[in-house]
Amino acid sequence: MKKNIIISNFCFMNGWDSGNLKTTNNYEIYLKNAFVCLKSAKNNNPNTRCILFVNKQPEEKYSKLFQNNDIEIMELPFSYFVFDKNYKWALAYYKLNVLQFLSEGFVPFDNLIMLDNDVYIKSSLDQVFQDCEKRILLYDIGRRLNSPEYEAFYNDLKAFYSSDAFPIILYGGEFIATNKSNLIEMMSCLKELYKTIKENNISIQSGDEFLISLFAEHRRDLIMNSANYIGRYWTGMYRIHSENSGYDYVKILHCPSEKSFGFLKIFKHLSKNKIITNKQAYRMLHLYHGHIHLPTILWYLKNQMKKTKKQKISSSSK
Repeated sequence: MKKNIIISNFCFMNGWDSGNLKTTNNYEIYLKNAFVCLKSAKNNNPNTRCILFVNKQPEEKYSKLFQNNDIEIMELPFSYFVFDKNYKWALAYYKLNVLQFLSEGFVPFDNLIMLDNDVYIKSSLDQVFQDCEKRILLYDIGRRLNSPEYEAFYNDLKAFYSSDAFPIILYGGEFIATNKSNLIEMMSCLKELYKTIKENNISIQSGDEFLISLFAEHRRDLIMNSANYIGRYWTGMYRIHSENSGYDYVKILHCPSEKSFGFLKIFKHLSKNKIITNKQAYRMLHLYHGHIHLPTILWYLKNQMKKTKKQKISSSSK
């Protein structure tokens, strides 16, 4: 039988920046999200080994929670892909650090699925494991070239190549599925890309998806788009999601803006071994309901105000 593993990762270091992870409260939120991710994976894939990799062991109440639900916690130092602590996505690169250790044989496996913490698994991932026996599955997040996210990514491309770069596909970092031999090849390439960035003091603003996308462009023949398995859904004031949460039936829901909302609701149920249906999960993640969710609207408006302020500052400085 193939040794398949489903993994996630969590790194917290005082004084280090990584997106919104800056307070103890957020530390617990991320741990609860990680539990939802791996518990939902275990519920739907009971014979698959589920592991959370951390740079330090969480407090006992969380360690016991994971252990009691047949989810392993393994401690790994942050030794590879280390950037300056003030870089916004510095801790996000712990994911690549984990993959590097796995490529060196830290845990025996044949195929793996690496997930971000803010995802919910709806069904069996057996088909994903079958697909990644031959290809590396990455998620093309489908950003148009003039979207703010892609423009930032493209600026990093131009900084990396020291000239006008040809646009490439932007893959998200929330999902990676691969076999052992392909992982070894990928990590060898990513280490060289990281070395180039550090040696040439190249300033980049994107997270780990920057290196992942560069590798994917280099080995197009090896990459398979995983959009038939995972969807990224923004549940702000204007809920940007398609019907594939229910009709195309993707297996994995990635809901970044639900870290402090929907995932905490699901945590309350799963941490008490309560079973929830997919329809209940949709509602808790605000994918499938008819009412407006006030906390999410306030979160959305706050972020829009921040963006507007940055744009004004940027415009006035030109």
